[in-house]
Amino acid sequence: MQQDNKPIFVFPLYLFIAILNLIIINQYLKSTGLSGGQIGMVPLILMLYLLIAFVASLIIFIILLKWFELIKSINLLSCTNSSRGKSLSRTIK
Repeated sequence: MQQDNKPIFVFPLYLFIAILNLIIINQYLKSTGLSGGQIGMVPLILMLYLLIAFVASLIIFIILLKWFELIKSINLLSCTNSSRGKSLSRTIK
């Protein structure tokens, strides 16, 4: 049930990272003496970088989500098997 709420908490983190990146890039551009053409290329490169980072983090998030679902299902399966084994041993005795 808690896994359904995780995307609600993950989205604000991505938003916070995006805002933080914009602030850092803005301060960096103010401190450098780049010409207009070089500054004009920064948003394109930044968008490409953020797209690659977003896709990589999304893939990692999906893999981890599936991994935790698999572990949870294995734990539930082992709990049901161990409880069945106990009930069978009680009925045999």
